[in-house]
Amino acid sequence: MVAVLHGDDVKILRVTSNRFPYTLIAAKGAKGPKDLMDGRIAVNRPGDVSAIASRVALRKLGLNSDKDVTMLQRHRAKRPSRVRKRKLGS
Repeated sequence: MVAVLHGDDVKILRVTSNRFPYTLIAAKGAKGPKDLMDGRIAVNRPGDVSAIASRVALRKLGLNSDKDVTMLQRHRAKRPSRVRKRKLGS
């Protein structure tokens, strides 16, 4: 998906699902796509599947994710990573 978003010519050989199981959730006062203009979208990490899903949803709503909104990385609570937990014996 990242390659397609960047305009690369790719060929999909196999798909495990015909649905993109993500939902774009807006602030309570948002009534439509125009209310998202100049807003902020939180994603886990730039380039990950949450960012790609957000870009796809925005495109389907007629918005340009590079111009119409600001995408921000969501900050997670400070906690040990799965690898570190494993090393600690958790």
